[in-house]
Amino acid sequence: MEENQKETFIPSSVVREMTGATIESMIEIDGEMSGANLITARMVTIKHMLRYIASGAYLTEYMQINSIDRNKLNSSWRKQFNYIVNNAPLKYSKNAKYFTAAAQYIPVREDVLQSGDPSALAQLNLISLCADLMSALHPNADHAFFKAAIDDMPEYIKKRGYPHFTQAPELTEEEQRQIKEICEETMKIYKEDETQAPDSVIEKYLALQYSDGKDIPVFQSISTVRDSGKIRMSISKASRKQHIIALSPDTMEIEVGGTGKWSATIKARIGDSETEYTPDPTHRHIQDAIAQIGEENGWPITVTPAQIYRTFAGLDRDAVVWPAQEAEIEEAIDTMLATPAEIDFTEQAEKHPNSHKDKDFDYSNAKLNANLITGEKGAFIKNGRRTVAYTIYTQPVFYKYSKAVGQIKTIDRKLISGTTTPKRRLSLDDNEKIKPQPKSQRENIAAEGGTRNTVMRRYLADRITDMQKTADRKSVTAAENRRIAFSTIAEESGTTITPRSIRTIRENTSRILNEFIQLKQIKGFTVYKKGRALQGVEIDL
Repeated sequence: MEENQKETFIPSSVVREMTGATIESMIEIDGEMSGANLITARMVTIKHMLRYIASGAYLTEYMQINSIDRNKLNSSWRKQFNYIVNNAPLKYSKNAKYFTAAAQYIPVREDVLQSGDPSALAQLNLISLCADLMSALHPNADHAFFKAAIDDMPEYIKKRGYPHFTQAPELTEEEQRQIKEICEETMKIYKEDETQAPDSVIEKYLALQYSDGKDIPVFQSISTVRDSGKIRMSISKASRKQHIIALSPDTMEIEVGGTGKWSATIKARIGDSETEYTPDPTHRHIQDAIAQIGEENGWPITVTPAQIYRTFAGLDRDAVVWPAQEAEIEEAIDTMLATPAEIDFTEQAEKHPNSHKDKDFDYSNAKLNANLITGEKGAFIKNGRRTVAYTIYTQPVFYKYSKAVGQIKTIDRKLISGTTTPKRRLSLDDNEKIKPQPKSQRENIAAEGGTRNTVMRRYLADRITDMQKTADRKSVTAAENRRIAFSTIAEESGTTITPRSIRTIRENTSRILNEFIQLKQIKGFTVYKKGRALQGVEIDL
């Protein structure tokens, strides 16, 4: 056997010592190994065993170790022996039956596969990995096969006989149900991002389903989220400019008001040389949603992505949250948990004492240094099912700053929740019994869209409530202030401008503003142009 093959297969010393052993005993189990890691170790061991047998390498090694001259063996016997062994995994192993079963639930067209389509190849690999996972969950299923191929080998060699394999038993109803569930759940994870490697898909599935608290913490309960009927927004310059601050390679200085000797500047930074962070305007709105849950329900909080999304989108506590929306929230929070941030507003605290609005904040040390969100990721189990959850210990750092300087806005939840009424369902993350809500109660149109749609709505609501504070609505300046450019809406919602996306921006803006009219927040709006090009909307308050 070639040197690189030796590194691939299970060590021969382990194989030779497995007489009467189970797969479980072949794995050097760390006492701290979690459920997910143990299953992974089993998968690797079983796959290596199958490859080891299929290669015929174990036969060569055995003969070398025992000084058996291969040339002295009957050539027809060698060929027959090798043929049987090399084909045995596909014919006699239970793993092969698991593969056949998995292929029913992850169908791959052969013509597409032969074309080299990456998606088809990935799904074929998923079938194989699902079969390996089933073998790992039933570690003794192929014990008889391994014994026939390996343990009984000395007898075959001695008597110049052939291996005696028996057909693995057919799958039980429980095994059929189990592999169906594994395939369906892994395909859900794969469909969320078809560019991810099959190994990564299985890793995510195992982390979600089989981690026992050693990989990630398992929270005993989650917070009950009470609805105030309001939406809280941090409106400080620093908070609103987060995606711009993150682009600066150095600490960014921001003027925060005052003239002459009262002029004040703060310093802010997001990320560092060791952190890869892609700025996203969505993130500050998710921070605000987390802060709102904590402010209304008490710190610390343990919440699911679905709970955060409902607050972010202004939804009722029992409203539908789709898996893709939860995935967006999860990805954003994972990123922010690992991204450092700094805010130094010492000058502002000294020059603007009237801005001190948080009685619990120590303004003698007006420096904040923490990750964008401070907490940890874990899981919550209910009714035997595991879902992602987070424990957040305190206010996100930019919200904390905004609150300290009295720059938190509160608006009516209806401005964010929209006017559609999707079907309801009970969710995993609710601790208390849910009371049926009247069908007439309005919910968020973003329940059928992604986070970008909700961010656009939050931005427009923020701008319009600012406009409503304008005293002189007849002045030219006020009229200009009531204009919102489509390009700005795109930037604030994190949308790259293309001919197609700008058309979608215009359509969504029109729809949202028409809902604001129905809610009696504005009288109307008009589209203004530059030349023949549509530039934005002007709001009639």
